[in-house]
Amino acid sequence: MRNGRFFMGRTEWDRDYVSLYAPRARYFHCEEALRPSFFEEALRTIPGKPVFVSTLSRPLYKGHDVVLKTAKVLCETGHGDFEWRVFGVDDLRLAERKTGIRAETVHVRPLGTVPAERLRQELLSCTAYVHPSYIDNSPNSVCEAQALGVPVVATNVGGVSSIVENGRTGWLVPANDPVATASRLSGLASGTLGLPDGWAAGPRSRNDPARVAGRVVEIYREILFLT
Repeated sequence: MRNGRFFMGRTEWDRDYVSLYAPRARYFHCEEALRPSFFEEALRTIPGKPVFVSTLSRPLYKGHDVVLKTAKVLCETGHGDFEWRVFGVDDLRLAERKTGIRAETVHVRPLGTVPAERLRQELLSCTAYVHPSYIDNSPNSVCEAQALGVPVVATNVGGVSSIVENGRTGWLVPANDPVATASRLSGLASGTLGLPDGWAAGPRSRNDPARVAGRVVEIYREILFLT
């Protein structure tokens, strides 16, 4: 990084790293474009009972254990009439061994990898998207949920606070805090917690493919001029 002259990033986390490790470099802000199916406008349907969705990859730092612990808190506090659908992984066996909580006993269902259109439909018919990761920057899964108008509860790690403004475009909770996460989810499920009208317009504008493409070209032109 110290040898680099130009860097492109999308979060304050990115900017901080560049400022520390390449202080003489030029930093450009540029958002990410989303897959087209998640950027198309669509109407959400509210499920009959609370349904939470998470998309996880295999590394445990994605918060597999947080899902199980949060689900257990919901069950223990009288909010057990829900379903938590986890995509991207076929099982949570390592997290089950670590926590002593079996997914099926706390209404958590690992459903594996699914096509983008299936995930889009799952998001459009859920109560909230939950991002429980211990480490992240600007997860596309959060941006996709926001673009579809789905409320997001995410851990405040890495660059997540650059894409989730607490109380305005979603809710931030501390990493590995099942109680705080369960509190936000129960509020969403009961209808006592909500976001301002029209909140999704900001995230959709941020990840607009045409706008992002234009910004990339603009950055490349400036770099060519500077060199």
